[in-house]
Amino acid sequence: MKISLVCAIALTSVLAAAVAETIDFPGIENHLYCPQGASVCKAIKLTVLFAILCLSSGMEYVSNQYSLTFENGKCSFQGLNMPYEGEGFGPGCIYLKCHYVNRSVDIYGCPPPPNVFPLSDYGLADNRIWPNCCPGHEV
Repeated sequence: MKISLVCAIALTSVLAAAVAETIDFPGIENHLYCPQGASVCKAIKLTVLFAILCLSSGMEYVSNQYSLTFENGKCSFQGLNMPYEGEGFGPGCIYLKCHYVNRSVDIYGCPPPPNVFPLSDYGLADNRIWPNCCPGHEV
């Protein structure tokens, strides 16, 4: 989880304002004064709001970067070479389909989607090869 610099600065300034409210600075007018009877000060409410917003917006999914190249009518994905409109089977129970013209590779995992089947008979009776390696699809 990463918190953006802007959120961190905003959260720090709101926290500083909340702390400044509880400390008496002689000669400086306190604009964030809360009456003694207030249960939760405005600055504290802002701090909680900023914390929730910053933490939720600062979360991000970090994915792996994979190499994908297209040359000589073949797709190359993570060292697996597939001919035009060809297929490949990768580690971790995945099935790859090359689309050379569109410059894309479809990656299928578990559970296998309906109506997507390997074009070849490779691994047809092997539970280590997709889709047989998916739970509930063993042969």
